[in-house]
Formats: sequence, C-alpha cells, structure tokens
Amino acid sequence: MADIKNDIFVDYFHSIEHLENEAKAFKNNNISNWDWKQVNGFYDYLKKSRFFSELGFQANYDYVPNASGGFHAMWIYNRKLYTYKYKGIEYELYLQMEFVNHKMNICLKISIDDEEKKIKPRELREHLIWYQDESGKWIQRAEKYNFNKPNKFGTGKTMTLGIYNKENKNYKDIKNNLFEAIEQFKAFTSEIKQSLF
Repeated sequence: MADIKNDIFVDYFHSIEHLENEAKAFKNNNISNWDWKQVNGFYDYLKKSRFFSELGFQANYDYVPNASGGFHAMWIYNRKLYTYKYKGIEYELYLQMEFVNHKMNICLKISIDDEEKKIKPRELREHLIWYQDESGKWIQRAEKYNFNKPNKFGTGKTMTLGIYNKENKNYKDIKNNLFEAIEQFKAFTSEIKQSLF
C-alpha cells in the first residue's frame, strides 16, 4: 500500500477500510446504536464461525425490502429436517433474525413452496396456528418454547408465527439467545412432528 501513489486507488482503499472498521464495531456497541454496517458485520461474523454448522443449520443474510421500509435479515434453516407437507404442498419452518427499529428479533417463520397456487397461504397458516390435538393448539405449544405470538400473522407465502421472548442488548446477548432459540426450535418441532405432520 505504501508504494501505491494512485489517488483513486488510495481513496478506494481507505473507503473499504472504513467500511470494514464500521462493520466490526458491532462488538463495541449496543444494538440500539447499530446501523446496517454493524448488522451485516454481525451476520458475517456468525456465518464465518462454526456456530450454525455445529448446531446442524445453515444461514444466509440479506436486505429484505417491504412496504414498511424493509429490514436486514438472517435466515437459519435445515431444509432436510424441517420441510413438511400439507395437502401435498411443501412448507418449511425456520428461524430468522430481523433487525427492525434498532432491535434484533429472532422469529419462528414459515415459508410455503406452492408455485402452482394449489393452496392459499392463509389456509395453511390457519391450519398451523389453530391446529389442535390433545396437547392444545399449535400456537400455544410454540409459546411454551418462548416463541410468542406476533401482533399480526400476515398473509404472504412467508410469515412470522412467533417471536422469541428474550431481550437482545448486544451481540453477546443475541448469540446466546440465538443458541437457546435454536435448541427450543428443535424441541418444539420434535414435539409437534408426530401429531401435526
């Protein structure tokens, strides 16, 4: 770097260096002070570690645009173990971290794979939410594992079914709570698998 005199290259190098330092600042700031750079820095930190693979999951992250302004998300999944069928239509249960309004939520999500639109997302959502057997309604059983019912369920092919009930103040909180949420997700899906699927 010291031998390069090209101003454009030097400016570009310093811009990239600044962005990298900003991304790494997630370790020193509370979540309430994060912006997209710290969020992506944290997601990248998790993805590069063995955190997910050791727990049997994969993870990816990106910006998710929507009518409310969008958010930065990381989805945590294992399609082999947590993909199910309802009336011949595949759907997947997974976890997703969402950075919204300077808060990080860990959400229980469902994604419906129905290219031919044989089933309305609302029908499957209502089946999952209100399904009841001798152990109670599905949604109540999710709450037993600390996934609390969201304010609204939505109507799309991808929906939030529960939000993990732990506060996240810094990256260590998120990492600890995410580990717990994954373990609770595994226990929850194991409990409901025989009766629901």
